[in-house]
Amino acid sequence: MGLEATFEALLARRKDAGRLRQLTLNPPGAVDFSSNDYLSFAEDIGIQRAVLARLERRFNTSTTASTPNQDLDRQDRRRILGSAGSRLLDGNSPLAEGLEAKVAAFHGAPAALLFNSAYDANVGLLSCAPQVGDVVLYDEAIHASVHDSMRLSHASQCVPFSHVSVVEKGGRYGEGEQQHHYDLNGGGSRYRRRVGADHGAGLSKCREDPEWWL
Repeated sequence: MGLEATFEALLARRKDAGRLRQLTLNPPGAVDFSSNDYLSFAEDIGIQRAVLARLERRFNTSTTASTPNQDLDRQDRRRILGSAGSRLLDGNSPLAEGLEAKVAAFHGAPAALLFNSAYDANVGLLSCAPQVGDVVLYDEAIHASVHDSMRLSHASQCVPFSHVSVVEKGGRYGEGEQQHHYDLNGGGSRYRRRVGADHGAGLSKCREDPEWWL
């Protein structure tokens, strides 16, 4: 069987099982019960106008005036329609850094980092934070992004517990020296660090505040 025939057979099997998904467009006037735009920011006229006005101001910024910010203004205009690459390469922008500074100030944090989506945030953080010897306790109904991040992490154990019942497993993993616990539940991720060696200045605050909500 050729590759095309194989794919057709797989699609047919998925269709027969009622699991074949297709792209659709919501008809005008329809009520959307599946959007991630929980606060309807994307549909807010005031926010739309503010964003368009901000882009218009940056587009019209003169790049010919002899000012100390000339290069910065030129970069702002160049990034209006996209980053042009990874932020670690040449895709960073004053807009992104400015928003991160505002988010950090709002939460009283030393810094903030933007992600494209909550999925990316979970995978980016939770695939890096758990180290060898750490235990991840996760809600059995947790989002798929957490499962992906656990597979990528260095955690020695990933232990499920019944939905919204972290106490069920939590008591069994509380005494290990130099062991970190990550309690991942449906309402957020709670990071608990037990006594042990310091794994970097970024985690040192755990000794003062043993429970962090991520």
